[in-house]
Amino acid sequence: MITFYAVGYILEMNATTFEGALYGCKIIYCGSPFVGVFFYLFALDFANRPRPKRWIIVCLLIIQGIFTFAVLSYPLTNLYYADLQFTNETGIGSLVKEPGLFYYPNFILVFIFTIIASVILVRSFISERRYDGIVIFATAVITPIVMQVLAMFSFSLLGWNPVPMSLVLSIGLLTIYLVRYRKREWQTMGRDLVVQNMQDAFILLDTKNRLIDHNLAAEQLYPTLATVKKATAVSEIKDFPAEALVTQGYYSYEHVTQNRTLQLRMASTTVFSGDIKVGTSIVISDETESQRLMQELTRLARRDDLTGLNNRVTFFSDAQVSFDISQRQKGASGCALMLDIDFFKAVNDTYGHAVGDEVLRYIGSVIANRFRATDISGRYGGEEFCVWMPVTDMLGAKRVAEEIRTTVESHSFNIDDNIFSVTVSIGIACSEEADPDNFDDLMNKADVALYEAKNTGRNRVAVYHNPLKSSAQQNAKNSQRLDIPQRRSTDN
Repeated sequence: MITFYAVGYILEMNATTFEGALYGCKIIYCGSPFVGVFFYLFALDFANRPRPKRWIIVCLLIIQGIFTFAVLSYPLTNLYYADLQFTNETGIGSLVKEPGLFYYPNFILVFIFTIIASVILVRSFISERRYDGIVIFATAVITPIVMQVLAMFSFSLLGWNPVPMSLVLSIGLLTIYLVRYRKREWQTMGRDLVVQNMQDAFILLDTKNRLIDHNLAAEQLYPTLATVKKATAVSEIKDFPAEALVTQGYYSYEHVTQNRTLQLRMASTTVFSGDIKVGTSIVISDETESQRLMQELTRLARRDDLTGLNNRVTFFSDAQVSFDISQRQKGASGCALMLDIDFFKAVNDTYGHAVGDEVLRYIGSVIANRFRATDISGRYGGEEFCVWMPVTDMLGAKRVAEEIRTTVESHSFNIDDNIFSVTVSIGIACSEEADPDNFDDLMNKADVALYEAKNTGRNRVAVYHNPLKSSAQQNAKNSQRLDIPQRRSTDN
């Protein structure tokens, strides 16, 4: 905005006609009405103060835009200047201005915003005890205000208006302060506020992996950093994984400090100055809690909350992998179990769902404690449970199923002095006998056996028998009784 002011005034000074001077004046007012508002917004940002609401800023800019339009529309309107006369008596072109209706309101608004901005900056400098800043900013602000007041009373130096040059001088003073005086302060503040207060550990190395800088978080992870000198090789820092610097990128590792095992992640990045490598920056973040939460989320996604067993999706996913592996082994067998609580609806209806949940938890604990680590169990849904037992024959599966059935049957639940027990029905299907097409087919056949146990009295174990194999075995027995030569079945 001040650049508009300066360029416009140069054109006005060099004008030889009224039209040329007016053109320069209009360029001046493309910027000058907005100087106060923008200086006020700059002061808020500089002092870390909140800005006004967006609609307020828009309204202020619209008002200043009206003043600009009033100048640009001269001589069609005389709202800003009642009259303008051109003079070139001293060799410097200038306009003799008769203020119009908008002239003083514009000056007052610019003056008010400039004063408010100055107060904000002075208070900021006082709170920070930056008294050199007060002097420089006060000089930068007061000078053009004084010159503007003098200009309003027709003060000039041989026809030369000092206001534009004073504004350029102000910008020069502000630039000197920001660049020269505050550069080092910003660098120090940047390190203290950004690096030192980082929750992540930060280490800066030179091209030979020697220490340049680090923050307090790095010292907490590696206390040796507090005692070693600069330019110490990072390999000399106790417990620091120097091997992680062989390649750039991410490196995850465990670190023991203060009797705690942390899961850390190191991000190392090459630092360049132009095309020249000048060092390596390392940021080490503590992912212990996030990994714990991730493990917990994974557990919740895989487990049934009530029983602690695998949920249905996890069971079929893990069991399918185990089943496929077992099928590659010649002659290997495996068995699937489907277990259902008998008359479970009656338990919920009689004692309530909370008691029903206790029954489910108990059945889940029996299943979890009885099977091997290689066996995979899960809650199929409702009151049904499923188990996959690799490398298990039918006799072994029946023995385990009977143990579970009798364990559940012998357990008593005591609810408000009401003692009751439940029973389970179990269906078994073994891959060698059932000859399944896949694991889902094996589970379906175990489900068929479960329904057989249900339909024949409940509280029992039933085994799936392949009808084709059973028919072939019966034909073989009949052939042996009649001494008829046995024919090979093409169906098998």
